[in-house]
Amino acid sequence: MREMEQRAYSFLGRHPVLCMDMLEALRRGDGSVYAVSEEGALICERNSRAYMLAAENSEAGERLVMGLKKPVQLAVHGSAGGELFRDIFNYSQMMECWAAAYLDPEPPFVPSRYGVRELDERFGEEILEAFPGEFSEEEIFQRLQSGTMHGSFTAGELTGVIGLYPEGGIGMLAVRPDQDWEKTAGALVGHITGWCLEKCFAPLAHIPQWDQRLLKLYRRLGYTVSEKPLCWLGDGPEE
Repeated sequence: MREMEQRAYSFLGRHPVLCMDMLEALRRGDGSVYAVSEEGALICERNSRAYMLAAENSEAGERLVMGLKKPVQLAVHGSAGGELFRDIFNYSQMMECWAAAYLDPEPPFVPSRYGVRELDERFGEEILEAFPGEFSEEEIFQRLQSGTMHGSFTAGELTGVIGLYPEGGIGMLAVRPDQDWEKTAGALVGHITGWCLEKCFAPLAHIPQWDQRLLKLYRRLGYTVSEKPLCWLGDGPEE
């Protein structure tokens, strides 16, 4: 293992739940260390082209991003302060989240009646029709091609979907409005948690701070939630 990665692991291991996305990017070989110090680490995740920053304070974070050209997205973990880096890179959007990670080696129980299974590209149009406005066509087909989208079914009809974002976090959760959200969403999250464990991926998610319903669901399924938040920074689509 290279020295920079060893140093990054050493720092990120102090906050494993908060920084699980960064640890996983390195472990899976999808991330590389851009900068590291005793006070923080900055990692580039190649699938999403996102940069992930964790630092003990804003000053340490500023030193780590010195010379960095504006990333497509930047995730700022913990004490580094999202507002500062939003202003440094002139991002138009900031989403504050809680980090959640599933630390139990055994998956949650998922009732078989929800028929959750992996989806392929044949389901692209069906997803777009079932959940209008939730996803872009490019996003859905990219995730289907990656083999990371899953769906729940009742009597052969698609009732919900979930997947992994390019950087490896669980998300893209959508449930048809005529379904019981809590039960269907619980089956989907439970299923993909088990799927991640089978693939030797650490199940992790970033939950928007405003979404208390989703936070409660992840806690109920056994996820550990970080004490400190993280911020995703980026720019919206051009008008």
